Amino acid sequence: MFVQVKDEIKKNARTSIIEGVIFLILGILIFCESFVSSEIFSMFVGVLILILGFYTFKHAYDVRSHIWRMIGNVLLGLLYLYVGYCFIAYPLDGILSMALFLGWGYIFIGIYELIVAAGASGIPHKGWMIFASIIDIVLGLFLVLLWPEDSIIVVSTVIAVEIMFTGIMLISLGGSALSSLKNKDN
Repeated sequence: MFVQVKDEIKKNARTSIIEGVIFLILGILIFCESFVSSEIFSMFVGVLILILGFYTFKHAYDVRSHIWRMIGNVLLGLLYLYVGYCFIAYPLDGILSMALFLGWGYIFIGIYELIVAAGASGIPHKGWMIFASIIDIVLGLFLVLLWPEDSIIVVSTVIAVEIMFTGIMLISLGGSALSSLKNKDN
């Protein structure tokens, strides 16, 4: 039983390190191609919103016995399709609106993560959790305060930095798990 758990931890730790390296490389690429990645990201979000719109239509069909829920889902689906189309057809406008949404989102997520990290006891590398949450708050403030003039570059930079720090965190957590297993073997 212990051997199975140990093997599972090793596998997950290695996966965490590999994912961390991938995140780090993607973050660097996004950082280097800020303007292009902003437009691509906006179009990607548009495609996701379009998919959500079609899913909402499917849900409207599923609840067709409740007329008002069906009507609400059809209207919501039409809204999703329109917003998704706008993100694809007008990616720069999509980035501007996304900048405010991401900015406030990063601020609230950073505050939440800071509260969770401050209340967590006995977690290794707790400092990284606190540092990452402070970075989220600062990046969110940059997005909100620099809107709209510098939003296009800032969105890409914020996403790149967030992805890079997530990669660093995954690498350090995976490395920590592997080193703790090695220490227990000795």
